[in-house]
Amino acid sequence: MSDNTALSPFLYRLICCPDCRRELSASDGPAAPALRCEGCQASFPVEEGVPLLFSKGIQQETTYKTYSEQYQEHELSLHERDGRIVAYLNMNSLERVKYHLLHGPSSLRLRRSAIKKVKRRFVSLAEFVGLTEGLTILDVGAREGLFLGLLKGNKVAFDLSPFHLRFSREQGSGGVAGFGERLPFKDNSFDVVVCSQVLEHVLRPEVMAAEMTRVLGPTGRVIIETPFGEEEEDLFDVQGDSGKIVCRGTARRAPTRRDRKGRPPTFHVRSFKDEKDLERLFPSLKAGKKEFCFYKRRKDISRWVRRLLGPFRRLPDSLKSPFPSLFAPTIVRMEFVPKN
Repeated sequence: MSDNTALSPFLYRLICCPDCRRELSASDGPAAPALRCEGCQASFPVEEGVPLLFSKGIQQETTYKTYSEQYQEHELSLHERDGRIVAYLNMNSLERVKYHLLHGPSSLRLRRSAIKKVKRRFVSLAEFVGLTEGLTILDVGAREGLFLGLLKGNKVAFDLSPFHLRFSREQGSGGVAGFGERLPFKDNSFDVVVCSQVLEHVLRPEVMAAEMTRVLGPTGRVIIETPFGEEEEDLFDVQGDSGKIVCRGTARRAPTRRDRKGRPPTFHVRSFKDEKDLERLFPSLKAGKKEFCFYKRRKDISRWVRRLLGPFRRLPDSLKSPFPSLFAPTIVRMEFVPKN
């Protein structure tokens, strides 16, 4: 393999054609660096060291084309925010103090976002995953690879958006872009596969689950984290150019609408009622440990009770979970392992 693709030998050994799963070779020449499939002869570009291994078959499907366009439009509203969060997390203590002095009290909002995103959810998820030193880890839907930065081992960040993967190298991970329904990795390549808050965004989660099972080693583990029990009105309908709905998410609001705090909406097209819905996605694996987290005030209690509980909304989950009539978990984490 030539050096112009800027891929590590470790990453090169893992990747393959997303359609026919044959070996990829470097395409030398004056053009931009690229990878070519030795089977179907498909060509895949490499941008800033990130191979764009998008399935040609999926790209030709109208449903996925429409979904990808709407998803990328949605992501544009988040790129600037995510870039600021990553930059803030990479600052040392003195740089953070200088940043807050220059930007004033409004900069504290960025600090809260960064701390909430990493220190709370990612750290607790890393504890759930456990020790990974010496293992090969795949994060499906890794975005900037911030979670992988908390783990040890040989790490690969996979995401639909090449923009986010540009930051993955700073977290010590190799980045690969593509569709989760056609993972461009060889069979039995990973010891741990993590998929954190991604399945709710996917058109065909059962297909992605089958792909994660395929790339998992015989003694590996799949770790899933996803919201569950969401209200149907919070989901989106993916619409085609003619206005025809190509993916029914039962939503009735536009993807550009923001909530009362000015935050962009989530792009959720699927809702899981409970952990049993997740178990059905992995028929060849068995469920291991599970964990419920991020408890919030229940919606089915009276308004005045919700107001009384307002000051307690920042309590740790360990103090909320004993009161299921007042607080309900919003996220479930599950581990799946081979049945044999």
